[in-house]
Amino acid sequence: LMQPAQRLFMENALTAIEDAGYGGDRWYGKKIGVYVGSIGTMEVTSYQHIIKKMNMTISPTGMFSSGIAGRLSYFMNFTGESVGLDSACSSSFAALKYACGSLKNYECDGAVVGGVQLSIYPDTSEYSVGVESLDGHTKAFDVKADGTGVSEGVCTIVLKRLSDALSDR
Repeated sequence: LMQPAQRLFMENALTAIEDAGYGGDRWYGKKIGVYVGSIGTMEVTSYQHIIKKMNMTISPTGMFSSGIAGRLSYFMNFTGESVGLDSACSSSFAALKYACGSLKNYECDGAVVGGVQLSIYPDTSEYSVGVESLDGHTKAFDVKADGTGVSEGVCTIVLKRLSDALSDR
């Protein structure tokens, strides 16, 4: 019973790896880092609620958002670091910044970077924190901006140092 965010990130990440030309076993066992930003608290609580209603049990590795990066690393036998970040709205950006630093410092030879946010229950009103806009839409840099909106999605990119990417063609 894998948390949906883990499954969607895995699918998206594997597609990104293939699209970058590193599919199959080309990166298997390599020093690749995985950096994932997610806001896991609300999602995990929602998923726990669903599982509880079904009278089923779940493994901790399939539940927590902190395990998203590790699951991909384990599946691909990556030997770089696996980092899950939750810094609220900036989680994916923080993951990208961390990955770039790791590449620059030669702590990894490639990086899979992404973010995932799901709203398992369509009603998120119970999670209001007081920063939501009146109409539920974010209007960044607009004079009419009055808060943020709730959204969901998954995105993954593959990074390498420029010299390595050019060498790999």
